[in-house]
Amino acid sequence: MAIEDPMTPAGYITLMLRRERVSQKDAAERLGISAAYLSDMLNGRRRIGPEIVELVVERIETQDKVAARIDLHRLGSAADGWIVQR
Repeated sequence: MAIEDPMTPAGYITLMLRRERVSQKDAAERLGISAAYLSDMLNGRRRIGPEIVELVVERIETQDKVAARIDLHRLGSAADGWIVQR
């Protein structure tokens, strides 16, 4: 996983996966998407929308799901229409 800016949805998700020790492959399986698609999202080549945020919060174990949901939605809204900026 590339080190991303935690102030973007991609960076936040990357840090979340690292903190919870979840590989991109395992995360992709839990989210029901391909590892390549997840990689593209985390590297800014594909959109991370609210639907992906909800999947991440629901299917990736984290200490505080409410805080994660709020943070990801806030970052996504700030990313101008949920497009990840590189």
